[in-house]
Amino acid sequence: MTLPAETNLPSTEAILAILARGGVVMTATQRLARQLTQQVANEGATVIEKPAILSLEAWLIDTWSRVEESNSDPRRLLSSAEASELWRRVIDDHAITTQSFSLLRSDAAAELAARCRTALKTYTVSVAHEANRRYFESEIDTQNFLSWLDSLDAKLRREGWLLLEDTYEIIAQQAPKNAGEVLFLSEEAPGPALSAVLKRCFSCATWHHSQPLLETLETHVFDTRPDELAAAAQWGKAQYDKGLSAVIVLVDYHRDRAELEQFLRHEFEVEGQSFTQLPVNFSRGVELAKTPMYRDLLLLLRLVTRSLSREDVLALIRSPFFRWNRLADKATVIRGLFSTEERQFSLQQVLAQLTQVAPQSGLAEGLNWARVERLNTARNTVDDWREVLITLTTRAGWPGAAGLDSVEYQQYELFSDLLDEIEVNPLDHGPVALFRFVEKLNYSLAQRIFQPQTEASPLQVMFLRDTFGLSFQVCRVVGAVTESLPPAPQALSLIPWQICHDYNIRSVFESEPEVIARRLLGRLNERAPTLLSFTRMIDGLEALPSRFCAAPTPMPQMQSSLNIASRGTLEEILDDRGFEVATPVPQTGGVGLLEDQALCPLKAHLKHRLDISSLREAQTGLSAAERGALLHSALFHTFDELSNSEKLLSIALSEQTAVVSRAVDRAITNIRASTRDRVGLNVIDLERKRLQTSVANWVEIERKREIPFEVIERETSYEWQSQGLTLSFKVDRVDELSDGGRLVIDYKSKATNTLRDWTDNPIKAPQLPCYSEVIDDVVAVAIASVTDEKAGYRPLGTEIGVGRSDQSSRRELEEKANLSWAQLREQWRIELDRLVADFIAGDARATPSAKACRYCDFASICRAKISSIVEDGAGDIEGASGD
Repeated sequence: MTLPAETNLPSTEAILAILARGGVVMTATQRLARQLTQQVANEGATVIEKPAILSLEAWLIDTWSRVEESNSDPRRLLSSAEASELWRRVIDDHAITTQSFSLLRSDAAAELAARCRTALKTYTVSVAHEANRRYFESEIDTQNFLSWLDSLDAKLRREGWLLLEDTYEIIAQQAPKNAGEVLFLSEEAPGPALSAVLKRCFSCATWHHSQPLLETLETHVFDTRPDELAAAAQWGKAQYDKGLSAVIVLVDYHRDRAELEQFLRHEFEVEGQSFTQLPVNFSRGVELAKTPMYRDLLLLLRLVTRSLSREDVLALIRSPFFRWNRLADKATVIRGLFSTEERQFSLQQVLAQLTQVAPQSGLAEGLNWARVERLNTARNTVDDWREVLITLTTRAGWPGAAGLDSVEYQQYELFSDLLDEIEVNPLDHGPVALFRFVEKLNYSLAQRIFQPQTEASPLQVMFLRDTFGLSFQVCRVVGAVTESLPPAPQALSLIPWQICHDYNIRSVFESEPEVIARRLLGRLNERAPTLLSFTRMIDGLEALPSRFCAAPTPMPQMQSSLNIASRGTLEEILDDRGFEVATPVPQTGGVGLLEDQALCPLKAHLKHRLDISSLREAQTGLSAAERGALLHSALFHTFDELSNSEKLLSIALSEQTAVVSRAVDRAITNIRASTRDRVGLNVIDLERKRLQTSVANWVEIERKREIPFEVIERETSYEWQSQGLTLSFKVDRVDELSDGGRLVIDYKSKATNTLRDWTDNPIKAPQLPCYSEVIDDVVAVAIASVTDEKAGYRPLGTEIGVGRSDQSSRRELEEKANLSWAQLREQWRIELDRLVADFIAGDARATPSAKACRYCDFASICRAKISSIVEDGAGDIEGASGD
């Protein structure tokens, strides 16, 4: 059953004539219905009080409502959000009942199942027919869909509910016959169900569509997608300046919209201003669930019910839609949470950090109230949850309405309507848990498309289907590659192919998208010159032009206003000084500050003056800092019992092993519970074995020292003052030798420093020199390399009893550096004073080197580059000393 077709769209005069005779104009899109209504109003047709120009969906709902009024037991038409939730519940219940497995997530499966049911209804496919049901039994996915469909239909009958696609059958059977006329405007042919409805309700029904494009269109080709979008933005600005009605059609609207808007903002010079300042209309809005305001609200509610990932917690704390007394507290809270290196954060963890840093913040008050009220375990009716949500958002200061811009305020005004929509949802009658209420809110937000109210503009950005029936003076189509234009056929994989073939479900065949695309492009090109463009390479793969493209014209690389640097001469400005430090002052950072200053003054300035640091990456196992801290702790406890060379030499091997085991166990015991939960017991056991081996091997090295010693300090804190700057740090260990001199020891887990690190000017390793300044009677310093391979001492100064290492150290100092111990100490004092003076003076020069740049967090800030990174120095045990 098909309608007579006209290969043109009716003129305004023809529409007025139909309306004057009591006819109806029906459109495929709401946009075209509004456009035609405006045109009719501009014609001044006073005889028509309310033009009967409706979109197909609006006409179906209006006609069904009039039919339903006469029924004694009226049914309820579910909204799209309610229908989505119903599908998901049916699918979840089926999976639980049958214990089946599917690669599709329930929400994706629900969306696909809804499309397939709509297609079945549109093409009047009876799933009750025995032959059709046998087709569905051919594959597991189609079997599951048939089960879902049976369950859904049974639920709809039992509850007296309907979905939009059900209205076709009701109208075709129960609507009164009408002698009027209807014009159906659509590039897509009406399906059997719609044709039957129109033939019943109207004595004359005509389908109007555009003439298809029979030629190829002028085409430009670009090397990169940014070049193509930049060219489109410049073209749009030029047409706007000429006062022409122009449209930029994005074939891949969702991918390209944001980047095109960025280029348009540069062209119109409205960067950083609100949405309404850009004189461009975008045809499609965004799901409310994806807007920052509601996205952050959902994150808050989800944190109450379950743990959030690092990325989600970061977004929640950084959100501008919650009350903060001091914005600087956000960074402190984030650093505190991320320092734990957890992958997931619970309500208790986030709240503990907030309470410590910002107890008066909106997030702290809201989350604390949620914890006290035990919202995560409560069950309430939807009405009650609505009141709970309002209280929670009020305490959290969401969304800070006084500081919202125009677009955000328009979003906030929808909040009450959204809650009303959830409240009247018939799917839940009794109490539900909070996580279920959050799901309902998310569904409603995802189904509501937000389009800001902005003034009409002659320049519009649209998806191709949105252009149907509209007229422009110039048109540009972006992204015309063969994979996207025409688009791929509709995926209806839950319907057996034989049924698609027997009932001619056109949307699954390749010819249908091409026919519609040809009609849409034909309409555009008929009214205005239409230009296509595409990019040679997409995601690293070569792209081919669409079949609608003529021989492409290569375009030069665009000089976008985004690339301002390419338009002028670069001027070099030396800016390597910061503000001086106001002394006296206690400075955080310890000896690490001096090490950073020695390696790269810019790193020291950014890290210790500006307090800039990167967020720590999540760890699956123990981090380097955690492993280093455990080794330090195990050595600390080992030399508590083996505190001098006499004990080391006199103790039996079995007791020595026991001492090491006890020390390692004490270190392992001090691991935080959160770290244990993160890494698991297997990792802890492996670390215990590694520690026992490393510490036992090190004790053997200590036993071989030929000069008696006594451990007099372990992990001792000191303060060092220089030129008004006070640095706090912790010394790993100090031994007293037999002659009363003292040896300062620093544990390291990697290769040791070289002699040049201590003797070069400027100094590269100021840690041990700094320690020697605050400890009396220092006669030697040493790096203790506690490694599984090449473990041993790297001493400097007087002999400490390590044989050839002592001799090699003395020979290097005297022959290569040509310095005595006393001269070296004096050189250290001068170098340490210089480092402190440079830091206080604000020295912020970048001095790139392999050692400075290898683990630097400031690559995005620093413009200095090095050609290669090579191993060239020692690696300290992270977190062990100086920090």
